[in-house]
Parts: sequence; C-alpha cells; structure tokens
Amino acid sequence: MDHLPSSYTNNKTMFKLNEQLSREENIALAEASAKRAAELHKAITDAVTEGFKHVPNYSGTKTQQAKARSAESVLSRLYSEMQVDSRLKSTYAIRDRMEQEAAALKAAEQTKKQREVESKQLLNDAIEYLLNHGKQINIDFKVENAINSANVLAFELEVNRRYTNEPISFSGSDSCEDCSGWVPGERRCECGNRRVSWTEGWNHSFKSPSIYAEAY
Repeated sequence: MDHLPSSYTNNKTMFKLNEQLSREENIALAEASAKRAAELHKAITDAVTEGFKHVPNYSGTKTQQAKARSAESVLSRLYSEMQVDSRLKSTYAIRDRMEQEAAALKAAEQTKKQREVESKQLLNDAIEYLLNHGKQINIDFKVENAINSANVLAFELEVNRRYTNEPISFSGSDSCEDCSGWVPGERRCECGNRRVSWTEGWNHSFKSPSIYAEAY
C-alpha cells in the first residue's frame, strides 16, 4: 500500500481516504473534493472581493490583487472586519471618557477658582466687619485669622444681644424636672440639675450669627 500523508486521514481536509476503495476511486473522490474546495474558495474570494472592492489593493496591480485574494489575506480581512464594530465602540468609549475627564477637570478648575474668589471676598468681609466694630489689624486680630476672629466676635455680640433676666428654654432640658429654664449668664438651669451655656449653631458665622442654649 502506498504511504500517504496523515493529512488525508485526519480532520484537516474535507476529503477522507477510504482504504476500502481503489487508488483510482480515491483519486476521483480527492479530485471532486479539490474541485469543490476550489469552488468554495472562488465563491468566498469573489464575495470578499465584491465587499472590499472600494478598499485599496483590491483594485491595484495584478500582484496586489492576487495577494489580496489569497486564502490568508481573505481570512485576515474577514477577521479584521468582524472586529471593526467592537474597535469602533472602544474608540468612541475612549473618546467619551476623555471628554468626560476633560469636562470634569475644567469644572473642578472653575470650582476652585470660584472658591478662591469667594474665600478672598469672605476674608475681606471679615476684615471690614472687625474694623467696623472697632478692632485693629495686628492688635486685635491677624489678617490671616480674620474670619475666625469675626465669627468669635459675632458670637459674643449675639450672646450680649440675647441677654435677659428671664429663664429661657435650652437643649437637654428633658433631663430636668419641673425646671423653668435657664437664665443667660448663670452656670446652671433654674432647677440646678444641668449646666447650661451658649453654643454656636452649625451654620454660625459673622454674616449670619446663630447660637442656642445647650446643657452639658
């Protein structure tokens, strides 16, 4: 029996050698299989050529056209074309992300500049507030601490404004029994059960003073 390459008996070809047939019969089957493969190759390359006719090299020299119609080139072009949508989506996604990052950076820079402007304005307002209340720079306050100094002064002025000889309600009075409240300036509430003092509100500032009485 003739020694034949293993490719005729494995799964790499459409033709399969049949040892039960004669040489002539196997050759006839191989020729038919080869013809069918050639037809498939032509059909595929013709279809790809038609699909890629607008692409350079498909309409170039004969050598370029022959190379473009080779099985390797056809499969390579088809594989590449099968991925074109995912590559395009990836490109758009990267572009969108870059645009979003650029927009976020621009917004952050604008916010930073706005805060710097507001911070400078607040500092100037604090200095003006202190000066209007008779305070002197470098004697009563430092420029760099003007905002804090103005808030402290506003707290003191608000405490004085809220002064009264009558008992007022205070936070934490639920721990007292039959207590009439707290007289500002005193250390304890009227029943003596809780120590009480003025406390800054969460949004207290020299622009909008806010204080309340709280037990501690």
